[in-house]
Amino acid sequence: MEDPVTLLSKLTVQEKADLCSGADMWHTHAVNRLGVPQLYLTNGPNGLQLFLGEEKDTVDIASLSTTCFPTAVCMASTWNRELIHKVGSALAE
Repeated sequence: MEDPVTLLSKLTVQEKADLCSGADMWHTHAVNRLGVPQLYLTNGPNGLQLFLGEEKDTVDIASLSTTCFPTAVCMASTWNRELIHKVGSALAE
């Protein structure tokens, strides 16, 4: 893929806006003509929620149960480097 500055200069205003707004709650828009794939997004850094799909005939979404860690500022307030390392390792898994 090209360097980001060159690639950005080739995007139309609409394509740039589409990349900022997203295709839906979990995906970016692809820009096929430039080889930019659709990306799957998830929330974090407090945890990881994986989207499974929308429930039929409802506004609810289906997702896997997940762990939500305290915010970074709360964990930093503990001054516990071992704790922060464990949280980082858990998120990486």
